[in-house]
Amino acid sequence: MENTKIDELMFSCMEIEKLTEISLDYDFIMDNISLIDDDILDEFRYSKDFKSFNFYVNIQEFSDKKKIKKYAVGIVNSNQENIIRYDNVPHHNSNKKVKEKNPPHHKHIGKDEQVDGFSGNIKDMQSELDEILKKLDLF
Repeated sequence: MENTKIDELMFSCMEIEKLTEISLDYDFIMDNISLIDDDILDEFRYSKDFKSFNFYVNIQEFSDKKKIKKYAVGIVNSNQENIIRYDNVPHHNSNKKVKEKNPPHHKHIGKDEQVDGFSGNIKDMQSELDEILKKLDLF
């Protein structure tokens, strides 16, 4: 996701059927992105509580062109147990499944946080999150 801007990430998440409610926070999101563009904020944090899960985005670093450099995007259940989290902290680069994809991008799956590779592509993440949320009986 290093060639992705925050607004692209957030718009992509808003397109996910079970996450469309994020669009209710559009003004808040865009205001925070403006503050980053104006160098007033140096990180972006967003979370949204749904009935039985929480969705969050944490962007800790940006490239010179304000593109995402370090990120975590995830969903936890109502007990704050991981359902899935995508990130690019380089602590699993030696994991075979991560190596085969696009390290350091990877995902933590389930409350036991099984680590698997992830392409780092925003459309792949969007598609996976959509499928996961459709399969889970969270509503």
